[in-house]
Amino acid sequence: MKTALTALLTTLALTAVTWGYFAQTANSVEKDPGTFAYVENSIVAGGAKSPKPQSLTIFYSGLIYDVSVKGNRVVIFDPEKGQLTLLDKGRKIKTRISTADLDAARAQLREWCSKQADSVLRFCGKPSFELVESDGQLTFRASEMQYLVNTVEPRDKQVAEDYRKFSDAMVGLAVIGQTSPIPPLARLAVNRELAKRGVMPSSVAVEVRPNSAAIRQTLKIRSHHTIGWKLRPKDVELTTQVETYNRDFRSVAIHEFLGRPAAKTAAR
Repeated sequence: MKTALTALLTTLALTAVTWGYFAQTANSVEKDPGTFAYVENSIVAGGAKSPKPQSLTIFYSGLIYDVSVKGNRVVIFDPEKGQLTLLDKGRKIKTRISTADLDAARAQLREWCSKQADSVLRFCGKPSFELVESDGQLTFRASEMQYLVNTVEPRDKQVAEDYRKFSDAMVGLAVIGQTSPIPPLARLAVNRELAKRGVMPSSVAVEVRPNSAAIRQTLKIRSHHTIGWKLRPKDVELTTQVETYNRDFRSVAIHEFLGRPAAKTAAR
């Protein structure tokens, strides 16, 4: 089990554990606000004070495009088909994976966690939080980790549902990529509670306590997110560029995309 954050943790696992948004509508084009939206994501990790831009997520015509601000990673998520397309702009390759495959990877990781002596790893496999709700803020408490989530009422329920599916899928990608020092499965429990209440996270802070050999110091991650319910011209242009990548990039198997032998692709 890794004990330090990697570059891919910054671009995948951080997004998986903290992804959310906050309402903003400036500089927009006229589109149906129930179908189109954008989210600007930034992350603060550890003791850093200033959030760093992380990715731009665009809800457009039934698809979700997630584009790394500085890196080469691009994700296209089709919630209706249950399919993700991963693109690497640097290597000009792409691969596809189904949400069913991600479900299987998460199940495999949960089973692995259940067999570990480490209390934090076992908790990740079967998280159980004490939930405290106050003025739109949800606190998920446990001795192993804590989530603090500020929530907002979504303007459109379909966007909220697609968001939940996307957030779950990002957890699956972190599992497949094995990019997190701590299995990110607990975020799924948070997502379920948000879905029950029909709310969206406007910000998320997660703290993992150093209760085990899996992590030797407290891990703190905070997310800051800005949503616009109407797309800007640059958002539409970006989706067009991504679709060009999707058309032109060479298709490879998932293990080649991840840069590891086929036998190493399974979750731990």
